[in-house]
Amino acid sequence: MLAVLALALCLTTSSQTAEASDSSGPSDGERVFDAMLLRPLGAIGTAVGFAFFVCSLPLTGPTLQLDTAWDVFVLRPAGYTFERALGDL
Repeated sequence: MLAVLALALCLTTSSQTAEASDSSGPSDGERVFDAMLLRPLGAIGTAVGFAFFVCSLPLTGPTLQLDTAWDVFVLRPAGYTFERALGDL
C-alpha cells in the first residue's frame, strides 16, 4: 500500500511540473494522500474521540458541558473525516 502511495505521489509530482499552475482544485497527489492516509487516520481519530467523550462523561455531565465535549471529541474529527472534499487539506 505504501509503494502504491509513493508511486502515485511520484507520478503526480512529475506531471504537475509539466502543467501550468493555474488549476484551482487540489492536485491528484493531495487527493491520494488524503484518501490513503488522512481519511483512515481521521476515522480512527473519530473512534478515539468517542472513547474520550465517554470517559469524560463523569466530568462533563455534572457541569452540563456535554454539548461542548461532544463537539470537541466527536463532531470535529468526524467533520474533518467525512464532510470535507477529497484533497481539501
